[in-house]
Amino acid sequence: MTEGLKRRELYEKVWTTPLTAIAKEFGITVFQLRKTCDEHNIPRPHNGYWSQIAFGKQVDKIPLSDQDDEEIKLFRERFEGDEIPSQTEISIAVPVVLEKPHKLTTSTQRHLNRTKPCWNGKLLPDGQADCLQIEVTKPQLDRALRLFDSLIKQLELKGGSATPCKLDFFKKPVTIFNLNEIEIDVTLTEWVRRTTLPRPSNIKPDDYYRDEFEYHPTGQLTFEFGTREVGMKCRDGVKKNIETSFNSVVAKMLAAFDKEHAERLERECWDRDWAQAAEDRFLHQKRRDALLKDMADWKQAQEIRHYLNAYRAKLEPLDEEQIEWLKWAEKFADDLDPLK
Repeated sequence: MTEGLKRRELYEKVWTTPLTAIAKEFGITVFQLRKTCDEHNIPRPHNGYWSQIAFGKQVDKIPLSDQDDEEIKLFRERFEGDEIPSQTEISIAVPVVLEKPHKLTTSTQRHLNRTKPCWNGKLLPDGQADCLQIEVTKPQLDRALRLFDSLIKQLELKGGSATPCKLDFFKKPVTIFNLNEIEIDVTLTEWVRRTTLPRPSNIKPDDYYRDEFEYHPTGQLTFEFGTREVGMKCRDGVKKNIETSFNSVVAKMLAAFDKEHAERLERECWDRDWAQAAEDRFLHQKRRDALLKDMADWKQAQEIRHYLNAYRAKLEPLDEEQIEWLKWAEKFADDLDPLK
């Protein structure tokens, strides 16, 4: 994705709009924008410039040097492959009974039907290799399977795929949806309301007592899409449940792919900027070390020549051995001198 503008146009933008806003407009980082300005000899406002402008102070503007008004390309690379589908209104109906279920749905149903509820009454897949990440109570299992099955089929219609129960960054099992090499986590959970049980009458106020709770299933399901950087939710409402607006669920799934795609591009930009900055620092250090070495060698060569002049003036007339030594010493100084 490439944006082009003239050198003077970029100069005017830099002095009328903060760099952060320009970088956001062109989809690049502030570091890239600064580097582009420096490469094309475009002066930038100093630190505190915009604060002074905000307080109505008169601030000098550094003029643009005379140079060809070349076109500057500002770009950010996109990943290869098809574009992520946009969010479009689609009419999708969730079946009232499970029809021709996906193989992952079938394996999940088989596993959860023989699983005992955990402490809050939910059935958990416990990271099974062929089980979707569904966390619901027994009465909601059939409904959850129909919802997840419908979503997987919509994903596959768009060329995507589902991988069950992969551990995320926090060691939590999730289901991975993949579309155009972009991955998001997907879970379907039921909200279980927790209430605190009254304190037993035989426990004194000063005695240590750990609260006990009761858990009440609500039947309210929530789809969660995204990764630890990007997250979106779609849940049952007071008047409408997920089935009646399943097209918005699919749209949110696609939006999560879009957002993860943008985050991935941003991470790629930062990685590229960091690598470039590291290369610049290495080159700077290499040049600095070479410069300091050349200066030390030049200084030492000058001192050797000064000494040889004093040596010659002190011992004249010189014999053949001294003359031969002086020739060797002068050649050594020339070899040491980086300017020779």
